[in-house]
Amino acid sequence: MLKDVSLHLVETYDDVTRCLEWLADLTTDRIGFDTETTGLSPETDSVRLIQFGDAFHGWAFELDRWYGLAEEIVRRWVGGGGRFVGHNARYDVAMLRKHGINIPIHLVDDTMMMAHITDPTVSIGLKQQSARHVDRQAASMQAQLDAVMSSGKWSWATVPVCPSGPVAAYWVYAALDPVLTVRLWDHHAPGVFRDSPRAYDLEVSVGWVADRMERAGLLLDRPYTLNQGEEFAALYEDLTARSVGEFGVDPGSREQITRRFLEDKVELWKTTPGGDFSLDKEVMAGINHPLARLLLERRKVEKLKSTYLRRFLEYSEHDGRLHPSINTLGFAEQSAGAFGVVTSRMSMSHPNLQQLPRGKDPLSRVIRNCIVAEEGKTLIMVDFDQVELRIMAHLSADPGLAAAFATEEDFFTTLTRGIYKDPRIGKDDPKRQLTKSYVYATLYGAGNDKLATTTGVPLAEIEQLSRDFAESYTGVPDFQQEVQRRARLRARDEGGAPYTRSPLTNRRFIGEVGKEYKLVNFTIQGMAAEILKTKLLELDAAGLGDALRLPVHDEVIVEVDNEDVEDTVHTMNEIMNDADLLSIPLTAGVSIGDRWGEKRDYVPAA
Repeated sequence: MLKDVSLHLVETYDDVTRCLEWLADLTTDRIGFDTETTGLSPETDSVRLIQFGDAFHGWAFELDRWYGLAEEIVRRWVGGGGRFVGHNARYDVAMLRKHGINIPIHLVDDTMMMAHITDPTVSIGLKQQSARHVDRQAASMQAQLDAVMSSGKWSWATVPVCPSGPVAAYWVYAALDPVLTVRLWDHHAPGVFRDSPRAYDLEVSVGWVADRMERAGLLLDRPYTLNQGEEFAALYEDLTARSVGEFGVDPGSREQITRRFLEDKVELWKTTPGGDFSLDKEVMAGINHPLARLLLERRKVEKLKSTYLRRFLEYSEHDGRLHPSINTLGFAEQSAGAFGVVTSRMSMSHPNLQQLPRGKDPLSRVIRNCIVAEEGKTLIMVDFDQVELRIMAHLSADPGLAAAFATEEDFFTTLTRGIYKDPRIGKDDPKRQLTKSYVYATLYGAGNDKLATTTGVPLAEIEQLSRDFAESYTGVPDFQQEVQRRARLRARDEGGAPYTRSPLTNRRFIGEVGKEYKLVNFTIQGMAAEILKTKLLELDAAGLGDALRLPVHDEVIVEVDNEDVEDTVHTMNEIMNDADLLSIPLTAGVSIGDRWGEKRDYVPAA
């Protein structure tokens, strides 16, 4: 524990008095706050402890015992014009709101957002950030508490609140959190407000929009989902029986599958680290054999049933709706702590509705069809058109790319004609698909070798395409090289990692020495994330905040009353189609539907 910090557990009315005296004597304009909860779901879990603190004092108390104290602290601090700072504050605000304690969101700052904006390559977890920027021993309480909870076989819902003894580590751990948060604020705020205030404002603001989307959720057709789960289970069993009956192969036996392929002269070209022939998806998809197709379908059915249908039913048990966690920083848990993605592209969990299958086959469509509009309402989906490529065209200022977007014809067809100097190339020409694959591979930093492997096109042909593309659209390689050159100079002159800055918010996208080429993708993806977040805020400001349901990659889903569809589509079109944000106009398509999987292009009423 930090030597100059005093931590307090409220147990008596004298403790209450001292806590309120502490609050009254503060000369700072903000206090830290935090909660300890029974779990991580605002829908099904509850608050056990609530904590407040400044840079030197942390107070923790049980909410159910001292609810009035929590209300009084919030009332007095808000009334006096004070602000609050939390680390992942959106979660704590949501949990307290559930208990009737409302901290005004316009008075809340978030050090987790600041930590990510400062350096998106390191853990943004509170203890890891504190150990890095406040005190190297700040994270020691985590290990101590983990040991105590393990010894007593306690969970976050059951660990006792004891004033002394080893188990006191629980409340001490809790009371320290607001202190660390305030000190992180003191560390991060000057740099963030100096260099990237727009990035911070964007992240904090869109976090509250995401909070509303999480609370609203999406309706799950539970009878349909349950029925489809049963049908998938029956199909799985049928495919299993066919594998045995038609091919004499137990589909769960790698040895039997391999033997059958070798007997039928199938070439298996890839091996596992253990030396066995690989039967992964890449290998199986390249095998022209009916057993391979059957096994791939069986795997798909199993994944759809277990990963989606079963989890949909589990997550919707509470109220019949899915309330996915929308992670506006691309938040993920790793062994070294909690990380946001470098680009701040949003991610999702519990369930991950961004990773639903997108295939047009009936099995894939079933998964999206589980999500429906409420009776009397319609789902409206607006999806940006090729936003990453438009950003690349904007940043590279390549006239050929700009001209390809300006034409009424298909973008990739126009692009392909420019590369091959052949005006006869149509949308169905294989060269168009190869060009599309190459452009996206270039965008994502994939090399020619990998593209040749994934497309099955000879490497020599890919390399020729690369040369022809660079000659036809010279602005792109020039832009890529300039990004890397400037990033290297920054690393050399500033003694740190190579990085770029967003033209929209000035936030940093940090790369690695020797891998500066990745910064091209980071910059483009980062700007795409900022554009989507900006549009969510504009939709909220236009009055659609309560209708917003989900951001999915470059798509926004809203749900409105049937009679409001036309007006809503008009508003969304006005916002999402933007000719001024970039030098290349942003365009978006609109579709509607009663089920997500059966969306159709919107056609205005005559």
